[in-house]
Order: sequence, then C-alpha cells, then structure tokens
Amino acid sequence: MSNSATSKLPFSLSETELETLRKNTEIFEMPAKTKLITAGMPVRYLYFVESGCVRGYRYHEGKLLVEYLSGESDFFTDAKVFFSGGVSSHDFETITDCRLRKISLELLETIKLTDPRWETTIARLSSQHLECKMERVRDFQTLTAKERYLKFLERSPDLAQSASVETVASYLGMEPQSLSRIRRQISS
Repeated sequence: MSNSATSKLPFSLSETELETLRKNTEIFEMPAKTKLITAGMPVRYLYFVESGCVRGYRYHEGKLLVEYLSGESDFFTDAKVFFSGGVSSHDFETITDCRLRKISLELLETIKLTDPRWETTIARLSSQHLECKMERVRDFQTLTAKERYLKFLERSPDLAQSASVETVASYLGMEPQSLSRIRRQISS
C-alpha cells in the first residue's frame, strides 16, 4: 500500500507472516512496462513486490504525475479503492521485470480469520500508507528539490538506480532537467 515507496516497511513481516503470504499466494513474473492496475477500473488485488520496481501514476492536464514508487518488500495498490470499492484514479506499471505476489480482498479476509496477527499487519500497513502521504506533503512544503532527492537517494537507492530520470523527477515534483542538474552537483 505504499504511497511513498521511498520508505521500506517500518516493520518487518515476521517469518510466520511471510510464510502465510507464501502459502496463500504464488509468485508471478511480469516484464517491464506491464500495467497491473488501470485507471478507471476496479482494483482487485493488493500486491507484494518480491523483486523489481513499480510506479503508480496519473495524468493531470496532459502531464504524467508519478505518485507512487514501490520496490522490493513493498506492498502496493490503490488502497482506498481496494478496501472500499470504486475505480482507480491511477495506473500502476512495472518499471523493471518484477516478481510479485497478489492478494485479493477475499483472500486477505480469509487470512485475517485464520491468523489474527494479520489484522495488526493490515492496520500497520494502513498506518504506514497514511504516514507516507503526510510525510510526502511535509517534504514538498519544507524541503528543497535537492533535499528531496538526497532523502530519496538515502532511503531508496535501488529505486533511484532502476527508475528513469523522468520517473524520479516526476515523483519528486521537479523537471527532469532539474534532477539531472542536481545529480551533476552531487557527483562533482
């Protein structure tokens, strides 16, 4: 449910939780540039990234806005729509080749019934989702573009390496030329 996948889960799934996830889901592989969630369509799954990177984006006045980046060990979905119904306002697409797991709402409810600890896990994921949204707003209000990039680089070096300059720039709220300039300043 990563909103800002720049922060990995602030908690680790226990071995028992990971085993439950593994027992109830199968890994599937998707090539880069594969759409997993389509704007205007219902959201049927919560995804877990075993490996690879995924972006969530929407268009605003013809401009692509990347609002989600998810990497290894992140959950992602359009959380509001997954839990409450409706249709997604975002597209989610693999950036790289990915190994993923998917969980339907029905399966999630079954898992929560058989292993009550998952109720807490889902609450923690929901809390993380909200915290990430709030932190992202604060960062846009209080940090410079360079500071946002440095924070992103520190928290998610894998995403910084895997995503294009355009994707990272959009996610950080700047133009690709600005990000390229910041990268040059940092490397010199």
